[in-house]
Amino acid sequence: MVVGVDRQLANNLALQVNYSWTRTHNYMGNGVYNPWVGLTAADYTAATLLTGTLPNGQAFSVQTYNPSSALIAANGNSRILTNWDGYSSRYNGIEASVVKRLSNRWMARVGGSYNLSNEYYDQNPARDNFGNPTPTDTEPLVNGGPFVVRSAASGAGDYFIHAKWQVSANGLYVLPYDIELGGSLFGRQGYPFPVYKQVSLGTDGSRRVLVSPELDSIRLDDLWNLDLRVARTFRFGTTSFDAIADLFNVFNANTALVRNRNIDSPTFEQISTNLSPRILRFGVRLSF
Repeated sequence: MVVGVDRQLANNLALQVNYSWTRTHNYMGNGVYNPWVGLTAADYTAATLLTGTLPNGQAFSVQTYNPSSALIAANGNSRILTNWDGYSSRYNGIEASVVKRLSNRWMARVGGSYNLSNEYYDQNPARDNFGNPTPTDTEPLVNGGPFVVRSAASGAGDYFIHAKWQVSANGLYVLPYDIELGGSLFGRQGYPFPVYKQVSLGTDGSRRVLVSPELDSIRLDDLWNLDLRVARTFRFGTTSFDAIADLFNVFNANTALVRNRNIDSPTFEQISTNLSPRILRFGVRLSF
């Protein structure tokens, strides 16, 4: 459901506000719910107790569980792909922007949004879901915790896409001799940094066991980026020629986008992806 209001404040100035609400239920949105056939929560036994200290100094103690391998074998080593009854995810978001159309030699747009995305269980997920009650980085099993989407495949990186706020602003000013000066500013909250340990859970195999209390208990640094452009268009009848200079990442920020999350790894917290460095690019474009 989306509800929006647009209001013209002046001849070239408008305000836009939108509220969005989404609910998805009986479906595990960040993974696959395929429990072993014939197993209940009582058929999982306590295994390794994981203890240690998180990067923020907080101690953790996480119990892991192994399924009954004998009962799994007795039921033909089979799973069933099914809905997760009682599970739901909900999204509430509000976004607002002010838009100034091109007049008096300048234009601009400033906007921002605040988003809340959480997941809920009608029952105790660590007791009644008939799956492994060990929390992982894709099934944290926290009632009311953040619903976070982890990037998958394509080699794009280990991103957990969940920013509660983001802002953007862009504008353009026409200088004398029709030289255009433009800029774009973007900022968002740092994505979650779920810390995990790679642990064998018996017949369930090796899993990334979540040792952070929640997926977003620790976050990466907030991201800010500013780009600038200077351009001049030359026209010759029906032909135009554009000379362009772009400066990306003006402040040369080195913001970490992906870090190693495995607390047992010797390269824990090492950066694997960061914001591209400052780049100055010149270009030309011919249109006819």
